[in-house]
Amino acid sequence: MRVLDCLGRLSRQHIVCRAHHQGGAEVRYLAGRLGKVRIVANVDSETQACDLEDLIVAPSIEDVFGDLPVGTYDPSRLANLGIGHGAMDAGFGYTYFDSKTGHEFSFVTGLTYNLVNPSTNYQNGIDWHLDWGLSQFVTKTLQIGAVGYFYDQLTPDSGCLPALCPFESRTIGIGPQIGLIFPGESFQTYLNVKGYWDIDTQNRASGASAWVTLAFSPKPPAQESASASSTKKTAPHQ
Repeated sequence: MRVLDCLGRLSRQHIVCRAHHQGGAEVRYLAGRLGKVRIVANVDSETQACDLEDLIVAPSIEDVFGDLPVGTYDPSRLANLGIGHGAMDAGFGYTYFDSKTGHEFSFVTGLTYNLVNPSTNYQNGIDWHLDWGLSQFVTKTLQIGAVGYFYDQLTPDSGCLPALCPFESRTIGIGPQIGLIFPGESFQTYLNVKGYWDIDTQNRASGASAWVTLAFSPKPPAQESASASSTKKTAPHQ
């Protein structure tokens, strides 16, 4: 078996690879728009082609985000467009997908540090959050599964009245999901609908929620047939 270090984009079907021999499963690494992606798959030994129709994809992404208070905020209002303070979020995401079996599993987890709200001198505590989803592609265009999330406040809020502090919250949600892929001539459409029910909530509003995702992407290139093996012709018997 070989380990292939491939450079390119996931949208390309064939990627020129550098190979060397190593025991174990065949692994490829692609560095493209989605970061470094680990792919386990069979490779054409002659063309070194990366076959995107038969893959086990396991990309991981690390990120750090900042939240700037650009929305309007007035502490005297019951509802505001902004939250009135900044925040920093560091997280990690992972996705596993096996195109042979149709199994898919993804999760994103991280920590959020909230800055002090200058209008109220209130500061939310540090929280840990985890979003996960698992699904099965029953056909090439139909995906069903489950989703869920965990939210747990690790440190209490500060700046509130002594009767309210220390204040910490948590919640757990779970629900179903369904996804549909609509192929097109030049692009394809992906529609995902998922719902959550809170099953364990403390010091937070609880209930049910639904989310709809609509995404458009270029149509994947048609899979090119592998190079035909040479055949030997023999003269017919007289």
